[in-house]
Amino acid sequence: DYLAEMGATIIDTDIIAREVTLPGSVALDEIRQIFGPSVFNADGTLNRQAMAGIVFNDKEKLGQLSSILHPRIRERWLTEARECDEDFVFVIIPLLFENKLEHYLDEIWVVTADEEERIRRVMKRDHATRDDIIGRIANQMPEPEKIAAADIVIDTTSGFEATRASTEAALAGLKQKLGCDDA
Repeated sequence: DYLAEMGATIIDTDIIAREVTLPGSVALDEIRQIFGPSVFNADGTLNRQAMAGIVFNDKEKLGQLSSILHPRIRERWLTEARECDEDFVFVIIPLLFENKLEHYLDEIWVVTADEEERIRRVMKRDHATRDDIIGRIANQMPEPEKIAAADIVIDTTSGFEATRASTEAALAGLKQKLGCDDA
């Protein structure tokens, strides 16, 4: 959000994932064929919480869902990034390393917080249980490895003002490196 407020162009793959699973989409039909009606709401929309309960506890099911969604999501964000008439664009990819997508990017920024804070935030955002979140984390690359692979790390543990300051400094550094500094 801070980057968008600062004028950066953002492509959010979570938003794209929601768009490719809208009612009537081919992806949603494929999900119904594999997972059945239990992962759908009465209005025909995908019940993301029910789906998460299945795929984050079953690697085979997670692989099936990934094979439906990830190619469509990747194609969309790559197309949007190529068509963007900007010096740079930020692509938010929650499972970047797990899906081995880092080779598509010139620079990797990791936003982090200590584990307890991350668990608390996801529980609040997704209305999920602590055990559900810990299960999700277990299916992800360990945070220290993500941090080690990053070009820029923004630690959000210290709160909003510190996060904003870190984000501003990182964005200013990127603009300077690319020669597109506003000043």
